[in-house]
Amino acid sequence: MKTLITVFTLVFLLGLSGSGQPKSGAGDIASGYGKVEFANTGSAEAQGDFLTGLALLHDFEYDLAAAAFRRAEAKDPAFAMAYWGEAMTLNHPIWMQQDLNSARAALAKLGPTAEVRASKAKSDRERDYLATVEVLYGEGTKIDRDFRYEEAMAKLHAKYPNDVDATAFYGLAILGTAHAGRDVPTYMRAAGVLEEAWVNDQEHPGLVHYLIHSYDDPTHAPLGLRAARIYSRIAPNAGHAQHMTSHIFVALGMWNEVVQANIAAIAVVNELRKANGKVPAGCGHYPTWLNYGYLQIDQPAKARSRVSASSRLRSRGAAWGRRRKTRSSLRRAASIARRREPGSRRGWQPSMRAAQCEWAMR
Repeated sequence: MKTLITVFTLVFLLGLSGSGQPKSGAGDIASGYGKVEFANTGSAEAQGDFLTGLALLHDFEYDLAAAAFRRAEAKDPAFAMAYWGEAMTLNHPIWMQQDLNSARAALAKLGPTAEVRASKAKSDRERDYLATVEVLYGEGTKIDRDFRYEEAMAKLHAKYPNDVDATAFYGLAILGTAHAGRDVPTYMRAAGVLEEAWVNDQEHPGLVHYLIHSYDDPTHAPLGLRAARIYSRIAPNAGHAQHMTSHIFVALGMWNEVVQANIAAIAVVNELRKANGKVPAGCGHYPTWLNYGYLQIDQPAKARSRVSASSRLRSRGAAWGRRRKTRSSLRRAASIARRREPGSRRGWQPSMRAAQCEWAMR
């Protein structure tokens, strides 16, 4: 029988002995991404990276999550769930984005076919998780696969009703079927699934994050305020988590909180950029929301200052493209963060402003 062992540092996780037996642990809340627990059959050496990847996946920090899952793969090449995790980072349900070919390539590292991959899973539960991504990245259009994936996640949730991650990903899968935009019945159905699990796991990063998305409109935002407060506290090192709280704050007219949330989000992003030798982020989604917050609290000078800085960065990016006579390079830059399968709601057309911003900040 698998026994969940709650641990509070990755060092302790790496010290767990034994191999070949299901392991479980808690993603360290001190890592700043949120605490997760997930029983699995991976090696002790791979646990820290796997759990970090899982927390980051729930935070929509997809690139960082993919890197963590790949580290887990390197430490335990037979760890099926690490490949599941990497594949999951290539589907962005809320944004209707999916990199189908890269996801299939990630799964192919585990095995060339679904049958081979299933044979490498070391527990029934891991086989069941793998089966859901085989549906997600299987045959058919993205819209068809999204609905089949939701059905697969419903079955996974029903089979493992106490598995909080299965519940969270089921709720997210429901949200991912709203292809025409926000659909209140669909979003409330997702909220119902997530709320039921939240009663017993109030600091799970996936539950609180997806509840915020479910309640992200002026009518339902009061229901998301508690999740926003929790999420900002449990995931201080996830930029998207810090920004996401401001979706609720905007809907409720909590303008000072909007400003503080996006200042925090930008600080997280810039700390990471600094560690990677990059210039601070002066334009993009979080600065846009910050500027809007400044205007609402009657601080136009701060908003103008940030807009000017953003314009300079975009100009640098545009100039870079002109020097190389390649607008297509700017489009490729935008697609780095906006990978989409044809047929998704936003299509493949990237934002040139986003592309210029991306190049300028490299």
